[in-house]
This record gives sequence, structure tokens and C-alpha cells, in this order.
Amino acid sequence: MNYWDKIVELFQGKKTKPPIPGMTDKTSLILLLIKMGEVDGNINHFEQMNIQTLSTTIGADAMQVSKWRNRLEDVVLVLPQTEAERVDYFWRFLTLMKMDLRAHPKELEMCQELGISLGFKKKKVESTVAFMVSKMDNVVQLKEFKSVMDSA
Repeated sequence: MNYWDKIVELFQGKKTKPPIPGMTDKTSLILLLIKMGEVDGNINHFEQMNIQTLSTTIGADAMQVSKWRNRLEDVVLVLPQTEAERVDYFWRFLTLMKMDLRAHPKELEMCQELGISLGFKKKKVESTVAFMVSKMDNVVQLKEFKSVMDSA
């Protein structure tokens, strides 16, 4: 089973193994975003800057990120608990997908799977992803993203 399949299972509540000691939701988010950035073969400058800025802003544990970034297969993550956290996660993934102003097919697939795994209905995920793709060269703030999700 590959890493992403493990994440999907985890989000769907199929994994019960406890997170790694010291792992927080913030560090987990950064590690997931790194995985997202790597899905198309490399993390470009804009994706890296987005991840670095977010990591600093939310106070992710840089030591944990550094320790686990090359061993993502072994990480048990802390998942978002509330609806607001799940929306935030989804928005951050879709925003990262847009960093290089194109949506790689693997990124689109990963975002679709993540949205469904986070508990959003397939139709809502599809329309939200399509909206973000249509806004590829525009910044979409979280408030606007929430509005689109609510209307989907």
C-alpha cells in the first residue's frame, strides 16, 4: 500500500494506530503539504515558499518536519478534527496545487481523494476543485473558498 492510500485510510477512520510522539496537527499538515508538493515529481520554488511560510506562521515543529520529511511512509499523522479544520486542510491543498499556475493530473487526483477522504461529498469536491482550477492565476482566500464549498 502506498503512502497516499494510507493517508486516505487514515482520513476515513480506518487507521487506529496512535500518532508518533510529538507529532501535532500543524506538523502533520506541513508533512501532508510536502507530499502534495512532491506528487508531480518535485517541489517548485513557489510551493516550497508557501510551505515554509505556513510552517513558520502556524508554528509547526521544524525539527519534526525535518526528521520525517524523507520518511513519510513511517509517519502516523494527527488529523483535522472539526469541519472548519477539514475545510482549511482542503483549501491549503488546493492552494498549493495552484502555486505553479497549473494543475498536474496527479495533484488533481490527490486533491479529489483528499476532499472525499475528509468527508466532503464527491459533487462538492468536484465543483470546488473545478472552481480552484478556474482561478489558477488568482488568489482564493479561505473566506471565498468556504463560500464556494457552501454553495456546491
